[in-house]
Amino acid sequence: MAMASHPLKPLCLSFWTPPAGRPQSILIGKMLPEWVAQGLKPVLITYDVCGAWDINIPLYRIPALRLPRLVWYSRLLTRLAHNRYYEALYRISRKVIEIHQPDIVFSFSNPQTSNVLGALIKKRLGITFVSHFSDPYYDNPYNTYGRRAAKDALKTERFIIDQSDGVVFVNDTLRKLVMRKYAPALSAKTAVIPHCFDAKAYPPAGLNKTAPKFVLSHIGAFYRIRTPDPLFQALSLLKKRHAQLEDFLIVRLVGAINAYAGYSGSELARLITAYNLEKIVEVLPVINYNDSLGIMVQSDCLLVIDTDVPDSPFLPSKLIDYIGSGRTIVGITPPGSPTHIVLQELGAKSFQHRQTAELADYLEALIFRRDFPRLNAAYAQGFDVSATTRQLITVFKRLVQH
Repeated sequence: MAMASHPLKPLCLSFWTPPAGRPQSILIGKMLPEWVAQGLKPVLITYDVCGAWDINIPLYRIPALRLPRLVWYSRLLTRLAHNRYYEALYRISRKVIEIHQPDIVFSFSNPQTSNVLGALIKKRLGITFVSHFSDPYYDNPYNTYGRRAAKDALKTERFIIDQSDGVVFVNDTLRKLVMRKYAPALSAKTAVIPHCFDAKAYPPAGLNKTAPKFVLSHIGAFYRIRTPDPLFQALSLLKKRHAQLEDFLIVRLVGAINAYAGYSGSELARLITAYNLEKIVEVLPVINYNDSLGIMVQSDCLLVIDTDVPDSPFLPSKLIDYIGSGRTIVGITPPGSPTHIVLQELGAKSFQHRQTAELADYLEALIFRRDFPRLNAAYAQGFDVSATTRQLITVFKRLVQH
């Protein structure tokens, strides 16, 4: 147990870190410097493929798992390969623990590999362990598990939950979805701490904003199950009302085409042409995170689109970055989703995928009357990294003292 007069020393298992361009690395890139600013003394274990991160904390690297193709076709060989991999990670972690004597282990997923390693450390060494779920694992609607794979995923998730002294979820819908499978008493060790933004990272509002037109921006990739089609339908309706809409509006899709997302440029171009939006829609390449913040503050309105999945458990970290920019946000999301709830509390508007006429009306009010909603600044501040870090430290201290 850490003495009250000593700074808390968490071992952070975050396998994606800066400068790797993954959502988890962007998030931990905001979090760990704030941990240090608030008095923690973290030690970090991350993948060796992430690149050099200039951060003044002890940092150790592990190999990412690379399975030979032959192994993929054998469940037994796959299991043996994973077991060998986790044993190798555990040996590395134990040496780090012997050197730094952490008070608590915090595993920041995704990938779930970090949670499995954290649970293994807890089981063998008894160090207080907090797992993290930014997305569902067994219950992820995007996963198409076979029967055996589903059984393995549930077994892995149960191991993580059982070994955890605390479990952090990024929204309450996700917490309820995951924990419904477990004894009600286990919910007592859960906490909801959302994604965060870092107010210090944004350039000044309006810096280099030269476009006289209204700028609506979407930042991030599209997928086959999450496309800009509902937006384009609304823009098509709006274009029928305003024949020269391109004189007043520009829509920027930043990083819309991304190899890992499986949504091609030809598909997006076909959709733009089908709706006759070539003079309105700009498709921009993937940019780095800091440049994306610049795009946000240079925009008049930011768009977030969720997959049309009932009871969606996802809260995009991009939405929280949008909030930090202070710009107006509009969402296309299922009713009751975490995105819908956050936008509602913020005072921003969201629409269902089928509400294209209502979305067109709203965009018309923004573009031509500049009828912007008043956003709840106090609510927005709850997502600042300083606030979310205080919440997490409260969890850490309670568990270590207990």
